[in-house]
Order: sequence, then structure tokens, then C-alpha cells
Amino acid sequence: MAKRLKFIGVIFLLFWGYGCATVPQVEMSIQTYKLSGTTYVPLKSLCENLGISWQWDNTAQTAILNKGQRQIKLLVDSPLVYVDGRFERISPPPRNYEGIIVVPWRFREQIIGQVIKPERYGEEIYVGGYQIKKIVIDPGHGGKDPGAIGKGGIREKDLVLDIAQRLKRILRSQGYEVVMTRDSDEFIPLSRRSDIANRAKADLFVSIHANANRSRWIRGFEVYHPRDKSEEVIPKLVSDRDSLRLLNDLQISRSSQNAKSIVLDLIYTQNQADAVNLAQCISNSADRDLEVRARGVKAASFYVLRNTQIPAILIEIGYITNTKEAKYLKSDFYRRDVVDSIAKGIVNYKQQCLLGRARR
Repeated sequence: MAKRLKFIGVIFLLFWGYGCATVPQVEMSIQTYKLSGTTYVPLKSLCENLGISWQWDNTAQTAILNKGQRQIKLLVDSPLVYVDGRFERISPPPRNYEGIIVVPWRFREQIIGQVIKPERYGEEIYVGGYQIKKIVIDPGHGGKDPGAIGKGGIREKDLVLDIAQRLKRILRSQGYEVVMTRDSDEFIPLSRRSDIANRAKADLFVSIHANANRSRWIRGFEVYHPRDKSEEVIPKLVSDRDSLRLLNDLQISRSSQNAKSIVLDLIYTQNQADAVNLAQCISNSADRDLEVRARGVKAASFYVLRNTQIPAILIEIGYITNTKEAKYLKSDFYRRDVVDSIAKGIVNYKQQCLLGRARR
């Protein structure tokens, strides 16, 4: 057990962070504490000095810090800190000392320094939003699983593989790194598709499918995002093999059920929000550019959406059971339009991320 925290006294800190150019100069008077040789400061005092609003959940032992459009979430005794939807690690982690939430000295420079002072980005304010660099593309079905069979014998597995390969080429030409869950007529189990995405440490997951319906009149382009979390979602994730691997990577104790649930809640909530925005960007692009009807954005509990630990969407590019849409989707020209539309939606979403999620 660490030695009892010892009060050091009141000190004056000028430009704390020893010269980090992204942190404004702020003179402050803050008590400091010592724990096993590490200097800690009260989080509340730090936020008050820097004009950052904060909320504390004593039951969950989590704090949420807000500065304009920027947000930081932290969990006591966890090295994981959530900064605008991206994970950062701080070592040693935040502590709860006799009801006082304290963070290590370097928390201000390493974590708060990312959000305290925006920089100019052209005519916009660049607030350190995250980059979209790696994308996982998931062509549905494959191998022994043909998917839906449409008008004229068109098979979903062949159609979506062609669309995915075209999308891969155009995204790579724009500088993205692309990982395919399958790049040939191969059967890939759903669990493996999620595993590929999680291991790739990608920024986005895009699953491509084609729809079918008994009614030949149903048609349209649809985009799905994960359904809002329910009471059943997080407990299931806590016991999931891939989620446990993530928690181990983040140094979250396997024995701490509460900590695991909180961390996975943070992940799921932020990923779900990001997926909604990505889905909307692609749906808007399709509505502008494609001949088929855009049926909008919908929520679903598809396995690959529920079990992928990054923002994930599933696109239904059209109904191959509809005569008109099946004809379109057989066309090389129309397939190019579909791919261009999806790529444009991803680029539009990327710009939102670069500008710091101003949508929230």
C-alpha cells in the first residue's frame, strides 16, 4: 500500500508544463500532495484555475471535464483518460485521497494541454480533433454464404466485394490506410470480422451489404449505426473476449467489475455517437449523389456494430430484390457512383473530426 499522502503546502505555478507551446500561461496557487514519490494536485483546484467545468460521479468514481467543445473523461485508479473520444494514458493514474480527487503533476501538460488552447487552422479554429487514418472495410457474406439473391441472379456476396474493393482503391488513393476483412470470395465468421477491426487499431469500421425484401417494391440506400446502449449491452461487453483483451491492454484490472463496466461504457457511448455522425455524413452524400432513394440513418444491433470497439456503421447499398435497383447495381457506372458517394461521406466526417467534433 502506498504511503499516506503528505501535504507539501501551497505553491505558485507559472506556466505549468515547462514550456509546452500549446498551454497558455496561467498563474495559480494550488496545494500539492505526495504519493510514493509522485506529486499530485487536486483536480477541482486545477479546473477552477484554468476555467474548466467539471462533474464528479462519486458512485462511478469518474470525472468529466469540459472546456468549450472539448471534453476529458477520467476514471480514478485507471491510467485510461478519454480526450475528445481518443484514449490517452497517464501514469501514475488519478487517485481519490480522502474524498479529494487528485491527478499527477504532469496531467496538466499531457492531458489538459491538448484542449486548453486551440490553434488556428486556416479560417477555422483547429481544436486538436483526431485524424482518420486507418479504415476497416468489411464486405458482407462470402464463400459458402452468398447473402441475398436478387433479380437476375445477382448475389450479394459478389456485389459487395466489388463495391468494397473499389472503395479500398479510392480511399487508398486519398491517403487512407485500408484493412479488408476479406478481399476474395471467402467465408469470414462475424466474430473474426470484429476481431480484425479491433486488432487493426483502426479509426473506422465500414461494413458493406445489399438488402433484400419479399416485397419487390421496397427500395433504398440505408446506413445503420449501433443502437443506443441498454442495460444488457455493457454487462455483455464486460465478459466478451475481445473487450477483455482491450481492458488488459489498458491495464484495467480483470477483478474490477465496476471499472471495466465504466471504461466500456465510455468506449461504447463515444463510438455510438461517432458512428451516428459518420452514418449521417454518408447518408447525406448518398441522398445528394445517387439515383436511388436514401432511406436515412437507422439504429440496429448487428453483431459487427455491437462488438467492434471503434465507430462502426453498416451500409445497405440498395435492395437487389427491387427490379430497378438491381438493374442499377449491375451497372459499372452506378457502382462507381455508390463508391464515390461513400468516400465523400467519409471525407466529410473526417473534416468534422479535424475540427474537434464541433457538432457536440
